[in-house]
Order: sequence, then structure tokens, then C-alpha cells
Amino acid sequence: MAATCGVPPSTFWDRVARGTYRRLPSGGWLAPGAPVTWRACVLGAVAVLGEEAVASHATALRLHGLEDPSGQQGIEVTLPHRRRHKAPTRLVVHRTRDLPPDSVAVVDGIHTTTVARLVPFGTCPAAWTTGNFGTS
Repeated sequence: MAATCGVPPSTFWDRVARGTYRRLPSGGWLAPGAPVTWRACVLGAVAVLGEEAVASHATALRLHGLEDPSGQQGIEVTLPHRRRHKAPTRLVVHRTRDLPPDSVAVVDGIHTTTVARLVPFGTCPAAWTTGNFGTS
């Protein structure tokens, strides 16, 4: 992502060596002064896994502001089935053959599955108790 923002690779790696950029547990890098938050880790995970990656399952529930009854704090990401990528060990990576564009939303700058996509997969029981059916 730094390269897309105009930071040359040599500058980026120099900053990594000096400790200016910090490695996120989920993969990716954190800019100077940015706090290490769960959302930053999700954004880092999705960015590291490529443009077709989306936050999904319990992670998507949380991004949409819905309660996850399991209290899961990890990060789940879905990739197209054909896509092979070595993911950081702290991520749960799901694969799918069916992720049409209308099943993807952007929440806080993070590509994630839509609430409508979560319901048929049984991932969304908490939506019924929170009453929060916001669209994203």
C-alpha cells in the first residue's frame, strides 16, 4: 500500500529497519503514530491478502456492528477459491467459488461481506437480537 501512496520501496524498507513502520500481527504494516487496533489488523490482513480478499464471518459481523455471540476476537478473511496466498498464521482464511460483487461492502474502508451474505451461511444469529439491520 505504501507504493500506491507514492512511497518508494527503498524508503519504505528504510523506515521498517528504523522501526518507523510496525508490523501488524495480521500482516501488513502500521504507519507512524497509528494505534494497533482490531480494525487496523483487519485492514492489514485484507490488504496483505490482495484486492480480492474480504473480511468475513464473525469479523464481518463485528465490522457491521453486530454482536458475535461467540465473542471471537480473531480475524477471518475469505478469498476466491482459485487464489493461493500464504496467510499469516493468526488469520483464518476461508475460500469460496461464489463471491459476486453485490456480496461485498466497504465498512470503514475495509472490504467485507455484506450482512445479506452472512445470513444464509448461519453466521448472523445475533442480528436478530440486536435489531441492528443497517445496510453497508
